[in-house]
Amino acid sequence: MWKIIFSHSICSFMHLNARVYNKLQKGMMINMKVTDIIFTIFTFFLSAGAFAVSVMQFHEKGFLWNNAYIFASKEERRKMDKKPYYRQSGFVFMLIGIIFLTVSLQFILDITWMFGVTLVIEIITVIYAIASTVRIERKKR
Repeated sequence: MWKIIFSHSICSFMHLNARVYNKLQKGMMINMKVTDIIFTIFTFFLSAGAFAVSVMQFHEKGFLWNNAYIFASKEERRKMDKKPYYRQSGFVFMLIGIIFLTVSLQFILDITWMFGVTLVIEIITVIYAIASTVRIERKKR
């Protein structure tokens, strides 16, 4: 089974490289506007930043980037169990990193359907944020 998965991933990678090579030959990527290149680089950095924050949140290190913690009083912060909030923030930042990565890939590879993928991931992110907040609040009671 793993051989089939491995060969499929190699074929997909080779197909992706062939598409990029064909675009380079046609001059499509070389003739990208300067603003598109800057935007792509910017979204790659945003993606990397979101992934870095996600890793820190999953390891429960650094500032807790969660509204429940930010808007809580100092006394509530001391009493609160931060683990579910760190996990929630880590997962949301991971999804945000994926969103920025798909936007970057959309610009680099000129894939129009990637917009739909990005939109689905954005909807999943919002639904997860709301559902996990409700779940955390229910467990607190």
